[in-house]
Amino acid sequence: MLKGSVPIQNADTIVIRVNEHTDLEVKHDEVRSVLRKDLGLGYRIAKKVPIQSNTERCLVLRQQYALKMLPLLVAGKRILNCDESWLNETSFLRKIWCPGYAAATTTLKTIIPRISLIAALDTDGRVYFSLTQANTDQ
Repeated sequence: MLKGSVPIQNADTIVIRVNEHTDLEVKHDEVRSVLRKDLGLGYRIAKKVPIQSNTERCLVLRQQYALKMLPLLVAGKRILNCDESWLNETSFLRKIWCPGYAAATTTLKTIIPRISLIAALDTDGRVYFSLTQANTDQ
């Protein structure tokens, strides 16, 4: 499961596969123990990130953004931070099993129609938002 980029969602998935494909009968607690102790995995919150989000280019762009913003904040400028998101996921995983040294990430698969949310927060603590539903694919 780990080698094929398929996340291990829960121990029950392994119990079912082992019991279906072998003569062994394993229990939920045994599988969790093997995942933790023998394989060094932890059950953590899955972070959903686009595939390109941590490329070298994106990391440099985020650094450059921070270098521009810090002087503005020091000068007392009011900054309005806007972001758009939407609900269009096919997977609602919250936790997955993964090695302690690896990020608990899964890739996103989209569906339509989607519900879009535009939200903004300013440096004074004011929050602004808009909620819409997309009716077309253009």
